[in-house]
Amino acid sequence: MRSVVTQILEHLRTKMQPQVPFLKGIIFCLVTIYCVHGADVILSCEDSVGLNALGDNDRYVIQSHDFSMSQFYDGPQRCSYKVRKQGRCSQMRLNCPTFELEESDNCTRDFVRIRGQDFDFSDDVNLNNGRLCGTVDIIEVFSTGRWFNLTFKTNRRNNNFNGFQCFISCADNLPSTTQGPVTETPEPCKCGETNRMSRIQGGENTQVNEYPWQTLVQIITSATNAYFCGGSLISDRHVLTSAHCFLTPNLNLTHSVSTLSAFGLHDLQDLDITTSLFALDKMVTLHPDYNELTLDNDFAIVELKGPINFSDFPNIRPICLPVPGHELPLGSEAITTGWGATGGASNSILQAATVSTISSSDCQQELQYTITNNMMCAESTVGGQGPCSGDQGGPMISNEANENYYELVGVSSFGPGCTVPEAPFVYSNVSAALDWILSEIGTPSCERPLNLT
Repeated sequence: MRSVVTQILEHLRTKMQPQVPFLKGIIFCLVTIYCVHGADVILSCEDSVGLNALGDNDRYVIQSHDFSMSQFYDGPQRCSYKVRKQGRCSQMRLNCPTFELEESDNCTRDFVRIRGQDFDFSDDVNLNNGRLCGTVDIIEVFSTGRWFNLTFKTNRRNNNFNGFQCFISCADNLPSTTQGPVTETPEPCKCGETNRMSRIQGGENTQVNEYPWQTLVQIITSATNAYFCGGSLISDRHVLTSAHCFLTPNLNLTHSVSTLSAFGLHDLQDLDITTSLFALDKMVTLHPDYNELTLDNDFAIVELKGPINFSDFPNIRPICLPVPGHELPLGSEAITTGWGATGGASNSILQAATVSTISSSDCQQELQYTITNNMMCAESTVGGQGPCSGDQGGPMISNEANENYYELVGVSSFGPGCTVPEAPFVYSNVSAALDWILSEIGTPSCERPLNLT
């Protein structure tokens, strides 16, 4: 799958080329929304020529150059945008879940400047003459005025900062005389619920966003070189994947690499088919007892730089973690997903395959490899349908505990895979690492569906 990731990077790079030439030493950068796909409106620097009208159902996304490629922004750059509400839109909302610029006194170097009418900022936002700089966890701004202007400017120095990403939308149906932010309470999100019309049997293409926790963890080693592993979203800011993805003969966590987690993807060759989100990763934590030789405790938790707002991305949801003390019985059916999950060549469309759990002794005898208590094995229920290259770190899920939602029971670790399709595959046992996972992520951000055992 290396070639597919390279195609994605090249696609992103093509989309993000500056569209206007140098002018007096300032790059008029293309600030792109390519980090997000779907019904969002693309704003480039060329859109600073006039007003951008914001309707009731519109959403603009503005972000610093190369943000979706997990690269540091460079300088000098300057972009300016003016947004005006129209129609029944009574209040505009600016939300920046990721904001990391160079910090300076009075924000005189790199900054985002916000100007407009009737602003209401969130309590943790400190402005310097209308400018924002440094690192802020979440920025939220509301305006009942008719317009506001956002300018991004950097100096000539290159810095090791990731930049920013902001969403501009119309707040929900507030009367024109209402001041301040929307206070309605959103419905709590649910984990483990699929988006499907029917159950897949065997191995085949999934439905669009059928498994909303599926994650593509991209490890970017250079501007043209990257590879990926699978992963599972387990909270609004944590992804569970395999430790060995980050410790290969040519790569370890002490090297200078960037990681990027992508959510909502379906077809890697058609990124516009669904609303997808590329999120910068803050840190990667390996299981403290991970054994690089035996692959025992092959777990890693990727923490995002900021939480995902599930209200903004209804097609992205976490998978439920197992109930403490519950183990998947032998012979249970489960589902494994990935972009190579049905054997042979890699697939551009997310695949799903049905597998059945087998005993550790049978697995050990067939693979001639030590299977520990922190591992579990499964084999395909349909010949040749099993995890392949690029699926490592991806989920094995089951609704055995409750048919109304899925739990993450295994993380794809190792096995012959596509080379010996009839052989079992080894998964890291999530139940065995549950205490460590919860100690790292805290209380899960989404509830199990209600009225279920």
